[in-house]
Amino acid sequence: MVDRNDRRPASLRAVLGFLQLPPRAPEVRLLRQGLDAWTGLGLIVVGVERQGLRFSLSHIAEDERRRTS
Repeated sequence: MVDRNDRRPASLRAVLGFLQLPPRAPEVRLLRQGLDAWTGLGLIVVGVERQGLRFSLSHIAEDERRRTS
């Protein structure tokens, strides 16, 4: 059951949205600095998995195609 008061999904979407911005503002630079490291990736993975989703990271060559269901 989804807790409608849980703000983690919205927070994760907000962080991922901020990563699309050019890093001009000091706050955005600080956020990018933290999330561009392995620790930041780990925080994102933990957040995704706490929402009951699976996270997978793999290298896909330019001529490869993958699909999951």
